[in-house]
Amino acid sequence: MSQTTYSAAALAAAVGVPRTTINDWLTRYEDYIDSIAVGKRKVYSENSLAVLQEIAALRDAGKSSIEIEAVLAGKHGIKPEVAVAEQPAAASETEPAAADVSTPAAAAGSADSNEAPQLPAVKEIERSAMELTAFIADLRNQQRRSARRSWVVFALLGVIIVILAAVSVILFKGLQISHGERRFEYQQMMGNMEKLNANFAAELKSIEAARQQERTAAQQRLTELKAELTRLQQARAAEVARLTEQLAADRAKLQAEMQRQEKSLTEKNAAEKALLIKKMEGDAQAAQAQLQALRQELKKAGSSLNELSGKLQQISAEQAAQAARTAEIQSAQQAAQKNLQTVTLPSAPDPASAAKQSAQE
Repeated sequence: MSQTTYSAAALAAAVGVPRTTINDWLTRYEDYIDSIAVGKRKVYSENSLAVLQEIAALRDAGKSSIEIEAVLAGKHGIKPEVAVAEQPAAASETEPAAADVSTPAAAAGSADSNEAPQLPAVKEIERSAMELTAFIADLRNQQRRSARRSWVVFALLGVIIVILAAVSVILFKGLQISHGERRFEYQQMMGNMEKLNANFAAELKSIEAARQQERTAAQQRLTELKAELTRLQQARAAEVARLTEQLAADRAKLQAEMQRQEKSLTEKNAAEKALLIKKMEGDAQAAQAQLQALRQELKKAGSSLNELSGKLQQISAEQAAQAARTAEIQSAQQAAQKNLQTVTLPSAPDPASAAKQSAQE
């Protein structure tokens, strides 16, 4: 029963990959694939088809070439090529003596095949020649595989070196770009910080100028209030002096009038004295009313001063953040209150009692 063989195109169709991929796999994994040389072309067995299908499955699973080769070496091992058609030629080139021995033996065997069985010595020689030929072919195959493996190793080393060089260049360029970006970010950050510092300094200057303006305005208002308070104090002192003088003049007039009336009462009768007393009492009441009116005016002046004191307190409450100005305003208020407490009006004599006393005299 003949074994089924496949060409490279048939393998590509059976595995389901392009012909170029099959050719690459056949070259790369040649150590694990059985091949049969038929003339100038190679054909492959069903085992080779199974190995290629396994390679395709490993490729689909994401395995690398090195991992696939390790899996194949673990499962299948390195297999020699089967070159049936080339074995006689190889044997003739390497071992002519073996060929000369085996050929007469084969001829003798063919001549005497119908007459008698071959001798055991001839069979042993033929078997030894076949084993020697296979051994020599195996050595050549191993030498070729070793050469291919060395080439593959050197190629992989070259690829790895190129990849490492490319990665080093990329990393160096990346570091240069990153350093430039960081330097630019640092310069930009420093510029932003300088701008922020300048804006902060300008803001501080504007706030300080605004505070200075507020202090100046508050100082001016305090000066105006002090001047207003001094003017009110002077007006109050003048009014108190005027009222005192008026009261003294009224007292002098009343006393003079009482003395005059007393003189006239001594000359008149009791009825006239009674009428005079009543008149004097009326005059005294009128003077008392006038005195009460003066006291009301003084109370109004005191209320005006209280209103001014309330305004001063309100201003001091608004400017409470400025301690120096608040202290000055409070001292001014305390001085004003002390001045109000020290001013006292002289008490006027009671006209009725004075009249009664004069009448008794």
